[in-house]
Amino acid sequence: MTLIKILPENISSKIAAGEVVHRPESVVKELIENSIDAGADAIEVMIKRAGKSLIQVCDNGTGMDEEDAVLCIQKHATSKISTYSDLEAITTLGFRGEALSSIAAVAQLEIRTEMREEEIGTVIRIEDSKNIVKEKGSFAKGTCVSVKNLFFNTPARRNFLKSDSTELKHTVDTFNKIALAHPDLNFRFYNENDLIYNYTASDLPARIRQVFADNMLEALIPVEEKTDFLGVSGFIGKPALLKKSRGDQYLFLNTRFVISRQINHAVFTAYENFLEKGDYPFFILFVEIDPKKIDVNVHPSKLEVRFDDERDIYNFVLAVVKKSLGTYDLIPGMTFDLPGNEEKLKTDNSMKFERNDFSDRTGSGEFKSYTGTGLSDKDIDLIFNAIPDDVIKREPGTIAHPFENVPKEIYHEVPGDSSKNLTPEPAFIIQLHNKYILSQIKSGLMIIDQHFA
Repeated sequence: MTLIKILPENISSKIAAGEVVHRPESVVKELIENSIDAGADAIEVMIKRAGKSLIQVCDNGTGMDEEDAVLCIQKHATSKISTYSDLEAITTLGFRGEALSSIAAVAQLEIRTEMREEEIGTVIRIEDSKNIVKEKGSFAKGTCVSVKNLFFNTPARRNFLKSDSTELKHTVDTFNKIALAHPDLNFRFYNENDLIYNYTASDLPARIRQVFADNMLEALIPVEEKTDFLGVSGFIGKPALLKKSRGDQYLFLNTRFVISRQINHAVFTAYENFLEKGDYPFFILFVEIDPKKIDVNVHPSKLEVRFDDERDIYNFVLAVVKKSLGTYDLIPGMTFDLPGNEEKLKTDNSMKFERNDFSDRTGSGEFKSYTGTGLSDKDIDLIFNAIPDDVIKREPGTIAHPFENVPKEIYHEVPGDSSKNLTPEPAFIIQLHNKYILSQIKSGLMIIDQHFA
């Protein structure tokens, strides 16, 4: 008697579905990607009970005829690829042909679709894997997919779902990621019949303002570098946006949201002089590369990716991010604001500067003498008030330059000595943990935070 058996279709389909459908967020992701591949420019998402009872995604794409509507729920049914060569150069978001069949295996599925040039559409209802109901009717142009009672036939999987608020957060995060990747499309998101997000078609900066905040761009640095082999564009956050979580790193490979440790590490390395332990930079980066040079068919979720030459891509991203950080003066300028009799110090935002651009310094181009029109006498008094008198009176040449390759000795006057005998005093400059500079001064020890300095 043999011990090996072939699993029944109803069991094997649920096992396969577990690789694609993990939670409501997975369903939303797969359905929106199908809508984008169908050429839609307006997509609406509606969920109830965080997607546990209803997930509905409607678009104005090309739609399907009756034959395609019946085939689309079958395993490995897809219009994206047909040969092995297509698999080596994937240009669409979906291609595996597993999404709708996996969803139908663990939920009640309804598809309403009508092609733009047709007057009658098709509706397909699947209450379970065996019973399929097909009807004709008049519907809106495009496709509308409704997923009801997710995991109703796999209660163990349903019990592992988190609270409604947690599942809603995951779904919203995925919705926003796709919206960022496609700013030229209209997106709407409804929760319990309430319109939560309404993103109108725009460009990337406008979409960033829609998703995050109106003043978000003020804290970002643009990134743009394209070659024949690779292109990187988007925005990186200024050091003020450093956070303690990894949730604000958005990487899109050919408009597909992916997770790449190599590229993330390249960005983190570019920020090494700004990061402290536990800090993570904010970035929205779009990497454009020949589809033949990458493999996104690593996992059914299509979040992982492999590159033909990881080292070149790593070095390219590192250089581009460093260049973008270097083109901005991240040290804020200081100006004095004197409303009435109050004296306040203001800091200006970081600003962009070009090579050989010294317009923000005294004089421009070649050296010019200072005319005294920038600061008033009162401003100068404010700056120098805190400097001890003995430092101002100290004779020039008594302090060796700390970075010159000479014996590090400091000579200063001995109080009460009219002959001004010079007493040697050892001096030191130490860099601690690549963060702080320690230096000896007359009254003790001076500690400088080099990042802020």
